[in-house]
Amino acid sequence: MVIPDAIKFTKNVEEACENKDIILFAVPSVFVRSTAKTAAPFIPDGKIIVDVAKGIEPDTLLTLTEVIADELKKNGKHDNVHYVALSGPTHAEEVAKDLPTTIVSACEDYETDKEDDQQHSFRLA
Repeated sequence: MVIPDAIKFTKNVEEACENKDIILFAVPSVFVRSTAKTAAPFIPDGKIIVDVAKGIEPDTLLTLTEVIADELKKNGKHDNVHYVALSGPTHAEEVAKDLPTTIVSACEDYETDKEDDQQHSFRLA
């Protein structure tokens, strides 16, 4: 599999959030809170946060987008941040192989939801 040049990998959270309109949280659910806490100082207001992890936080019963929002609010970042949750029935390997697939998104703001592009093999429902 060839990863497009537009996709960049980094371990530096500040670099990952810098000059981005959309910030993707693609970490295991048990690490969503700690990742959000680390990233919060580097996420300016007005950004779109997309979470692809599934589940709820056992101790708080919050959804994972609520967990991210909670950490951003603790850091004073909550105005004009839009949260999107992505869910199945797709698998990452289908997307990576450019196989036709549909994914479900959920957010409180319809306009934010519609900003996501739909590709020929990737449909957002």
